[in-house]
Amino acid sequence: MLKNKNVLWRFFASVKLALTTLILLAVASILGTLIKQGQAPEYYQQEYGEQLARLLARCDLTHMYGSWWFLALLSLFALNLIVCSLERLPHTWRQMRQDNLAIDPERLAKMTPGSTLKSGLSAAAAAERLQQVLARCEWKNMQRRDDADGSILLFCQRGCWTRLGVFVVHSSLLFIFAGAMIGSLYGFKAYVFLPEGRSTRTVYQQGSGDPIPLDFELRCDDFEPMTYSNQGLRGERSTLTVLGPSGAELAHKTIFVNDPLSFQDITFYKADAHPLEEYFVVIQSQALADEQAFRVPPDRDVNWPGTSIFFRVAELQRDPDGIVQRAKLLLTTGPDAAAEEIWINNRQQTTIGPPGRQFTLSIRQLYTSLLLATKDPGIGIVSFGSIQLMLGLFISFCLSHRRLWVRITPNEKKGARIHLCASSSKNLPAFSQRFQKLIDSLSRDETL
Repeated sequence: MLKNKNVLWRFFASVKLALTTLILLAVASILGTLIKQGQAPEYYQQEYGEQLARLLARCDLTHMYGSWWFLALLSLFALNLIVCSLERLPHTWRQMRQDNLAIDPERLAKMTPGSTLKSGLSAAAAAERLQQVLARCEWKNMQRRDDADGSILLFCQRGCWTRLGVFVVHSSLLFIFAGAMIGSLYGFKAYVFLPEGRSTRTVYQQGSGDPIPLDFELRCDDFEPMTYSNQGLRGERSTLTVLGPSGAELAHKTIFVNDPLSFQDITFYKADAHPLEEYFVVIQSQALADEQAFRVPPDRDVNWPGTSIFFRVAELQRDPDGIVQRAKLLLTTGPDAAAEEIWINNRQQTTIGPPGRQFTLSIRQLYTSLLLATKDPGIGIVSFGSIQLMLGLFISFCLSHRRLWVRITPNEKKGARIHLCASSSKNLPAFSQRFQKLIDSLSRDETL
């Protein structure tokens, strides 16, 4: 069946279909903005009531961007773009490849903008001179046709390829849609609370809280809260290490709010941090020539293994935000020794005892880091499509296909008559002004 008689082809090539699909996508996007996506069922029941929450879940409006109907709308719009492009491409290609010298002289006479000049040179000499002058005006690679009546037709064009700009835009949208679909189907947005010194192989889906296993182990080695120094404010940072199945270190990085860690297409962002009721205490004994690190809760007696040394985090002083500023440690150095009280500032150390039997102690409050984990395997395709879209829009709106014809007709007595006309695929008023400047320049040329 011929394409112009095929009802199905005409349906998918319809501009009405494109507008209808765009409107539906816009309405769906508004709904996706108004209805918070990816939350637990209890959230929607509390927010909208049981019946409406059940309806939203049945229509996939709570996970809209990964729903079958939203992906179907994107697929329909993509198919519409492909068919429209295939419909228009042959005509555009013919315009680019047509023989512009095979044009009716009467049509040239009616074309605007256009102008007629007179030359004292013969038609052949005027043609040679015009080719030189126009080449300096960036009208190069002139095509020429000599007619039997002695007239000569010159033609030149610039920006012929800009007619493909709309197809660059169409293909860029297809790349963006494909990347969005891949990201929606195979990507995720998740979170995990990771305390210092702990590791995890699981993150949790945002909203629903469903566990997502990782192919590696992620460990938080250290956290440094926001501090003030001589250099100004120092932001929070978490030091992360990625471990393989055998425990080998695969990646290591200290991350900030805008400086994440990326590994295996998963990016971990620093989002927030919360203090824990756990403390990292380090005790160094000069007599034992050794030190020991402990991870301890408050108000619990802790023994240095193999020794008679005990300590306890007995009292805490906090700031208005609940952050520990100072801690009181009770240190017992022997079975008959009395417990000594030592006040230590958070993240600092102090030394007690006589020479040879000194103890150096330090304490810091431990934190848990809130990490946001995102995986979007289609982000590269979307980025490529976005760059291509900007390029296509620039070509479509800022560049044009410009054509110039010059017909030189010998006069009956002497000299030649020169008729110039031109066309532009867009922005004709600006092009007409440039064409008039070209005519003025040729009028002042004494060699013609």
